[in-house]
Amino acid sequence: MRIYEVEGRVIFLAQAATPELVDELTVDQLVKLTWRRNQNIDIVEFMLDEDMALQGRAIHPVEGLSYHEFVYCAYTLAAATDRLEFLLQVPDVH
Repeated sequence: MRIYEVEGRVIFLAQAATPELVDELTVDQLVKLTWRRNQNIDIVEFMLDEDMALQGRAIHPVEGLSYHEFVYCAYTLAAATDRLEFLLQVPDVH
């Protein structure tokens, strides 16, 4: 997991799939595995980065960010990304 501060926001990033794995997926598989997750998890969104790796991302304003919120964002991102990474390893899911 990588954590950055940009323009007053904390950005948490975690890779769920390499560009090589993403290349093996169809658009329908990417939609099934990401867009639906984006609808069900308020804090985490999944996206393709500039290298075409599948990334999970959480963003929170720095102002008012408590320790508990920081840990919650990091934990939620890690759990959601790990779950998606696991699903990508199961042959019948993708």
